[in-house]
Amino acid sequence: RPLAGAVSAPLAGAGGEPTGATARAAGWIPAGAVVLAALVLGHLVAAWAAPVLGSRMLRWILGRGLGLAGYLCLVALVVSGMWFRHPWRGPSRLVGSAARLRLHACLAAATGVLVAGHVVSLALDGYAGVGWAGTLVPGRSGYRPLPVALGTVALYAGLLIGGTAALAGRLAVRARWRAVHLLALPAFG
Repeated sequence: RPLAGAVSAPLAGAGGEPTGATARAAGWIPAGAVVLAALVLGHLVAAWAAPVLGSRMLRWILGRGLGLAGYLCLVALVVSGMWFRHPWRGPSRLVGSAARLRLHACLAAATGVLVAGHVVSLALDGYAGVGWAGTLVPGRSGYRPLPVALGTVALYAGLLIGGTAALAGRLAVRARWRAVHLLALPAFG
């Protein structure tokens, strides 16, 4: 018994927790496992996606995929915004108002990134025929002008809603921010 205590004394503190070099080494094990898992997963994804990466349809596929992901994120954003402000919801003991606001802001940022990727990939895609003019000016798209124009108008409405939401605490009159933010539901439609 004394020998076991003498051997483990430099490796553990009074409560049995690792100290010094042992604690640093223990911290590297999870980090190394994450890096190894990322390398293996990256290799598998690259091997799976190799035929697609060389395809001329990559921008089209990315545009569609990012658009669908952006729309799903937008659905979560609008539903969460409506639920957080619904009068029947009542107080929540699990999630405070600051956490709900952070979640809503995080969903808004994710939606913005996904929609920006959607817009850029379709604007750069020669096959789609949307182009930068069709992306930024409603009605100028060579591909399905009306739906793309509605998407462009919704993009500008989303930018207006997001911009006023970012300035919500700085606007002099709260009613102005709220009036603009209520455009989110029609813009979503």
